[in-house]
Amino acid sequence: MREDSLSVKINELHVLKIKAKPPKNALHGEVDIIIEASKKDLFSRCTSLSDPTVLNKNVKYISWHAYYENDSKKIKDPVINIHSKLNRTKTIRHKSVVDVSEKFAFPIATVFLNTVKIIGQKPNGNMKSINLANKDCALDIFVLPRNVTFDEYIQTFTSLFIFATDMAIYDSRVKHRLSYIEPGKDSIPFNVVINGWCFILRQRFVCSQETLPNDEAINLCLYNPDIALNSLINRYYAAPNEELRLVKDRYEEEKNK
Repeated sequence: MREDSLSVKINELHVLKIKAKPPKNALHGEVDIIIEASKKDLFSRCTSLSDPTVLNKNVKYISWHAYYENDSKKIKDPVINIHSKLNRTKTIRHKSVVDVSEKFAFPIATVFLNTVKIIGQKPNGNMKSINLANKDCALDIFVLPRNVTFDEYIQTFTSLFIFATDMAIYDSRVKHRLSYIEPGKDSIPFNVVINGWCFILRQRFVCSQETLPNDEAINLCLYNPDIALNSLINRYYAAPNEELRLVKDRYEEEKNK
């Protein structure tokens, strides 16, 4: 069975593939992630949470490079490539990397799924897989640095945000608003190791109307990796019988243990 890929299924039909592999010529950072729609379904449109402008239409797959690259002695920033059916590629440069120095679940993308419109295809039995509940939803995709396990991560304070808040916390347009969801009722979490990286996938049933697909089968929303970690830790919290405290202080304490 292939260890570098995961098949995401609905009704036992393959609708999405997630692949992770180590990069070539990486100076800093550690993973290259590919998210690909099934051959019978394309991402109708690809947008960014921080910018509602459509980045590309009829997208076959995206490659999310979370590393700096040494290319012919020239250092290139991390990049997200959005590949369309017409072989048109949209490139977005950013400054963020996935690295073991951070015990953080980096948000990669959200896939919006309209189960009535999705066609899907017969699954490849040579891939590990998960089967989603057969209802319209958003699938939030996070990745942990390599060799950081799910059990290690859920012991951290910032892991609470994965299970209890929606993706507005990463959205600068709404000032990184805290919108709570109820685990088990509003969302179903999965954790899968792909080629040494732990991916946390969250099937979420509570979505804002502006992000739900209309007559389209499957859409994709990307996140700004530059601001993901800071959007969580640069805020205050108060535990019972304690004064206000910056999340960043708690995060740094846990990271340096």
